[in-house]
Amino acid sequence: MKTLFPQKTSLLLITIIEFLERFSYYGTRAIVILFAIDEDGLNLADEEALSYYGYLASLVFLLPLPVGVISDLTLKQKNGILLGGIIALAGYTSLITGDMTLVIIGMILMTVGTSFVKVNLTVLVGRLYEKTDKNRGFGFMIYYLAINLGAFLGILSIGNIGETTGWTYGFMLSAFVTLFYLVLFYFIKDQLPLIEKNIDQKYLEANDLNDPILDSELTQPKKLPNPEPIFLIIILTIITALFWTFFEASNVPFYNYLSQKEAFIIMGFDLPLSMIQSITSVFNLVLMLVFMVVWYFQGIGSTIGKIASAMILLAISIQLMYYMINAPQSNYMGLTLLSFFIFSAAEVLIGPFTMSYVTRLSDVRYSSTIYGFYILGIGIATSGLNFFMDFYESTNHIIVFSIIAILIGLGLLFFRKRILKMSGGLD
Repeated sequence: MKTLFPQKTSLLLITIIEFLERFSYYGTRAIVILFAIDEDGLNLADEEALSYYGYLASLVFLLPLPVGVISDLTLKQKNGILLGGIIALAGYTSLITGDMTLVIIGMILMTVGTSFVKVNLTVLVGRLYEKTDKNRGFGFMIYYLAINLGAFLGILSIGNIGETTGWTYGFMLSAFVTLFYLVLFYFIKDQLPLIEKNIDQKYLEANDLNDPILDSELTQPKKLPNPEPIFLIIILTIITALFWTFFEASNVPFYNYLSQKEAFIIMGFDLPLSMIQSITSVFNLVLMLVFMVVWYFQGIGSTIGKIASAMILLAISIQLMYYMINAPQSNYMGLTLLSFFIFSAAEVLIGPFTMSYVTRLSDVRYSSTIYGFYILGIGIATSGLNFFMDFYESTNHIIVFSIIAILIGLGLLFFRKRILKMSGGLD
């Protein structure tokens, strides 16, 4: 019988695998459209290349649900990750050939493979913790840091190699990194301690565990039946979908506003508009590290409180965008940085903690399916509203979005006790 890794070691290993997977995936996405339109690549027209890329983007949020169902019913998380890694590796290898047909197949395989890995690896993080363990949120914080850091460095390194050395070398790096994390996971998968149990089992053990959450008045078995949190998961999916939809829909007119500026200079450096979005990635990484240090010593605190705060901060961020668009300022650089900084704080508060909370509320038998539904809901809402906004030229919607976001935040705080009852006391 193999000796299981300690919980912290297991989290570190899963985090490394997620970092490498995001490194490959986002790095490849950064260059595949450039490769498609380049004369030395596929030499496609811009419209045709963007059309293919749009199909790829749709698959990103459509696939997680069927992938989750397949994983729960047959493969389970560990085998799902292995299968996903193999499929993704085949996809990156197909891209290396440069053949039009194989490139299209490769893009599909890359997306299918990364869907298997993304859904199941996220669920695996949750399975390292009991549902009542408040360190679960901290674990997802580290995991979310790996996602952002992997995406950021992948775009920088693979993007740079693809543009300067050759597209093939960029795809080769993605394939090599994928092979590396696939082999790594194969050797560690049987030593990961998957200890998560459903909350109804914890009720039976409450007296022995002396768990302060389970012993609270909200979670006494005599006063509250075993929780049925599906409705709460749906609410969290809607809230997260609105979070990203409001930001993306507000970003369009804001970037149109910034594109009219002659220069965007930070600390003496003239940044192109295409690089401005990377500022939020830098803010995210810095704020995550700061928050992680604070929460390590002070404790995670209320998940509902963090999600509520995120919605209020989002409202402030997009309201700043509206103010800048409609009342042009000479200090637009400073206000832009402030808006992005506030949004980054909001993302740090909502991103890892909704992932943690959704998997925490999920029945362990259907965790991958439920998380796949969560991703699908966010994708459909974001794409749907963005499609509508393409035909809507006014910026007044930003005010409406900020008001709704504030109301959601205040509503979460006001109904916190009811939410706790729906979750069985988990927060």
